Amino acid sequence: ASTQSTWADEHEIFACGSNEHQLLGRDGGDPEAYESVPHPVDRPTTEGNVCAISAGVDFALALTDKGEVVGWGSQRYGQLGAGEGEAVASPVVLKALSSRPMTQIACGWSHALALSPDGGVYSWGNGTHGQLGLGEKVKGAGQPRKVEHLEHRAVAVACGGAFSAALTEFGEVYTWGDGEDG
Repeated sequence: ASTQSTWADEHEIFACGSNEHQLLGRDGGDPEAYESVPHPVDRPTTEGNVCAISAGVDFALALTDKGEVVGWGSQRYGQLGAGEGEAVASPVVLKALSSRPMTQIACGWSHALALSPDGGVYSWGNGTHGQLGLGEKVKGAGQPRKVEHLEHRAVAVACGGAFSAALTEFGEVYTWGDGEDG
Protein backbone atom coordinates (compact mmCIF):
# COMPACT_ATOMS: atom_id res chain seq x y z
CA ALA A 1 0.00 0.00 0.00
CA SER A 2 1.17 3.52 -0.76
CA THR A 3 1.74 6.17 1.86
CA GLN A 4 2.35 9.81 1.22
CA SER A 5 2.48 13.14 2.99
CA THR A 6 2.28 16.26 0.87
CA TRP A 7 2.22 19.93 1.81
CA ALA A 8 3.16 23.33 0.45
CA ASP A 9 5.37 26.03 1.97
CA GLU A 10 6.28 29.32 0.29
CA HIS A 11 4.63 28.03 -2.91
CA GLU A 12 6.87 24.95 -2.97
CA ILE A 13 5.44 21.45 -2.61
CA PHE A 14 7.10 18.87 -0.35
CA ALA A 15 6.43 15.12 -0.14
CA CYS A 16 7.67 12.14 1.81
CA GLY A 17 6.71 8.49 2.06
CA SER A 18 6.50 5.85 -0.65
CA ASN A 19 7.44 6.65 -4.25
CA GLU A 20 5.21 3.85 -5.54
CA HIS A 21 3.22 5.30 -8.47
CA GLN A 22 5.70 8.24 -8.53
CA LEU A 23 4.01 9.80 -5.49
CA LEU A 24 7.04 11.84 -4.49
CA GLY A 25 6.69 13.99 -7.61
CA ARG A 26 10.29 13.89 -8.77
CA ASP A 27 11.26 12.88 -12.29
CA GLY A 28 13.76 10.06 -12.35
CA GLY A 29 12.90 8.91 -8.83
CA ASP A 30 13.18 5.24 -7.95
CA PRO A 31 9.63 3.79 -7.74
CA GLU A 32 10.82 1.53 -4.90
CA ALA A 33 12.15 4.44 -2.84
CA TYR A 34 10.78 5.47 0.52
CA GLU A 35 11.64 8.94 1.79
CA SER A 36 11.24 9.53 5.52
CA VAL A 37 12.41 13.15 5.23
CA PRO A 38 10.41 15.66 3.15
CA HIS A 39 11.93 16.68 -0.18
CA PRO A 40 10.67 19.22 -2.72
CA VAL A 41 8.42 17.98 -5.50
CA ASP A 42 9.51 19.02 -9.00
CA ARG A 43 8.23 22.53 -9.65
CA PRO A 44 5.29 22.45 -12.05
CA THR A 45 5.52 24.54 -15.22
CA THR A 46 2.69 26.95 -14.46
CA GLU A 47 2.06 30.66 -14.47
CA GLY A 48 0.89 30.71 -10.87
CA ASN A 49 2.19 29.78 -7.45
CA VAL A 50 0.86 26.74 -5.62
CA CYS A 51 -1.79 27.76 -3.09
CA ALA A 52 -3.54 24.45 -2.28
CA ILE A 53 -2.82 20.72 -2.42
CA SER A 54 -4.76 17.48 -1.97
CA ALA A 55 -3.64 13.86 -2.07
CA GLY A 56 -5.41 10.60 -2.85
CA VAL A 57 -4.11 7.09 -2.23
CA ASP A 58 -1.75 7.07 -5.21
CA PHE A 59 -1.90 10.54 -6.79
CA ALA A 60 -1.81 14.19 -5.76
CA LEU A 61 -3.13 17.49 -7.11
CA ALA A 62 -2.06 21.08 -6.58
CA LEU A 63 -3.91 24.30 -7.35
CA THR A 64 -2.18 27.54 -8.30
CA ASP A 65 -3.28 31.08 -7.51
CA LYS A 66 -4.04 31.44 -11.25
CA GLY A 67 -6.57 28.58 -11.06
CA GLU A 68 -4.36 25.96 -12.74
CA VAL A 69 -4.65 22.35 -11.57
CA VAL A 70 -1.53 20.17 -11.70
CA GLY A 71 -1.15 16.53 -10.77
CA TRP A 72 1.28 13.63 -10.46
CA GLY A 73 1.21 9.96 -9.51
CA SER A 74 -1.08 7.18 -10.73
CA GLN A 75 -3.36 7.47 -13.75
CA ARG A 76 -4.83 3.99 -13.26
CA TYR A 77 -8.37 5.42 -13.09
CA GLY A 78 -7.69 8.69 -14.91
CA GLN A 79 -6.98 10.59 -11.68
CA LEU A 80 -4.82 13.12 -13.55
CA GLY A 81 -7.63 14.01 -15.94
CA ALA A 82 -5.84 12.74 -19.05
CA GLY A 83 -7.29 9.24 -19.35
CA GLU A 84 -5.75 6.06 -18.02
CA GLY A 85 -2.02 5.52 -18.42
CA GLU A 86 1.37 5.23 -16.80
CA ALA A 87 2.19 7.02 -13.57
CA VAL A 88 3.48 10.58 -13.94
CA ALA A 89 6.59 11.47 -11.91
CA SER A 90 6.63 15.29 -12.20
CA PRO A 91 3.60 17.55 -11.80
CA VAL A 92 1.77 18.23 -15.07
CA VAL A 93 -1.03 20.69 -15.83
CA LEU A 94 -4.43 19.03 -16.25
CA LYS A 95 -5.04 20.16 -19.83
CA ALA A 96 -8.75 19.34 -19.68
CA LEU A 97 -9.18 22.10 -17.06
CA SER A 98 -6.75 24.62 -18.55
CA SER A 99 -9.45 26.59 -20.37
CA ARG A 100 -11.11 27.66 -17.11
CA PRO A 101 -9.61 28.55 -13.74
CA MET A 102 -10.50 26.52 -10.66
CA THR A 103 -10.84 27.80 -7.10
CA GLN A 104 -10.67 24.56 -5.10
CA ILE A 105 -9.56 20.93 -5.48
CA ALA A 106 -10.25 17.77 -3.47
CA CYS A 107 -9.01 14.17 -3.79
CA GLY A 108 -10.64 10.93 -2.70
CA TRP A 109 -8.90 7.57 -2.83
CA SER A 110 -8.87 7.49 -6.64
CA HIS A 111 -11.13 10.33 -7.78
CA ALA A 112 -11.02 14.11 -7.67
CA LEU A 113 -13.22 17.21 -7.70
CA ALA A 114 -12.53 20.78 -8.75
CA LEU A 115 -14.66 23.88 -8.20
CA SER A 116 -14.90 26.69 -10.75
CA PRO A 117 -15.52 30.37 -9.90
CA ASP A 118 -19.08 30.14 -11.25
CA GLY A 119 -19.89 27.33 -8.80
CA GLY A 120 -19.50 24.46 -11.25
CA VAL A 121 -18.25 21.16 -9.85
CA TYR A 122 -16.07 18.92 -12.03
CA SER A 123 -15.23 15.29 -11.25
CA TRP A 124 -12.94 12.64 -12.72
CA GLY A 125 -11.23 9.35 -11.88
CA ASN A 126 -12.75 6.19 -10.38
CA GLY A 127 -16.55 6.23 -10.14
CA THR A 128 -17.36 2.66 -9.13
CA HIS A 129 -19.29 3.83 -6.04
CA GLY A 130 -21.01 6.77 -7.73
CA GLN A 131 -18.51 9.24 -6.22
CA LEU A 132 -18.25 11.21 -9.48
CA GLY A 133 -21.90 12.29 -9.37
CA LEU A 134 -22.29 11.62 -13.08
CA GLY A 135 -24.98 8.92 -12.91
CA GLU A 136 -25.19 5.31 -11.81
CA LYS A 137 -23.78 3.83 -15.01
CA VAL A 138 -20.63 5.96 -15.06
CA LYS A 139 -17.89 3.82 -13.51
CA GLY A 140 -15.11 6.24 -14.29
CA ALA A 141 -14.12 9.39 -16.14
CA GLY A 142 -10.63 9.91 -17.51
CA GLN A 143 -11.37 13.58 -18.19
CA PRO A 144 -13.05 16.10 -15.85
CA ARG A 145 -16.81 16.26 -16.40
CA LYS A 146 -19.30 18.70 -14.91
CA VAL A 147 -21.59 17.39 -12.16
CA GLU A 148 -24.99 18.50 -13.48
CA HIS A 149 -27.33 17.49 -10.64
CA LEU A 150 -26.67 20.29 -8.16
CA GLU A 151 -29.63 22.68 -7.92
CA HIS A 152 -27.61 25.68 -6.77
CA ARG A 153 -24.13 27.13 -7.17
CA ALA A 154 -21.46 25.29 -5.15
CA VAL A 155 -19.06 27.25 -2.93
CA ALA A 156 -16.99 24.35 -1.56
CA VAL A 157 -16.20 20.72 -2.39
CA ALA A 158 -14.74 17.79 -0.46
CA CYS A 159 -13.93 14.13 -1.04
CA GLY A 160 -13.81 11.14 1.24
CA GLY A 161 -12.41 7.79 0.18
CA ALA A 162 -15.23 6.85 -2.22
CA PHE A 163 -17.70 9.70 -1.78
CA SER A 164 -17.96 13.38 -2.60
CA ALA A 165 -19.67 16.44 -1.17
CA ALA A 166 -20.53 19.97 -2.23
CA LEU A 167 -21.75 22.93 -0.20
CA THR A 168 -24.04 25.38 -2.02
CA GLU A 169 -24.36 29.14 -1.66
CA PHE A 170 -27.59 28.53 0.33
CA GLY A 171 -25.90 26.22 2.87
CA GLU A 172 -27.21 23.00 1.34
CA VAL A 173 -24.87 20.00 1.48
CA TYR A 174 -25.02 17.47 -1.35
CA THR A 175 -23.27 14.12 -0.95
CA TRP A 176 -22.92 11.24 -3.39
CA GLY A 177 -21.01 8.00 -3.67
CA ASP A 178 -20.40 5.24 -1.14
CA GLY A 179 -22.89 5.69 1.71
CA GLU A 180 -22.08 2.40 3.47
CA ASP A 181 -21.11 4.14 6.71
CA GLY A 182 -23.76 6.81 6.70
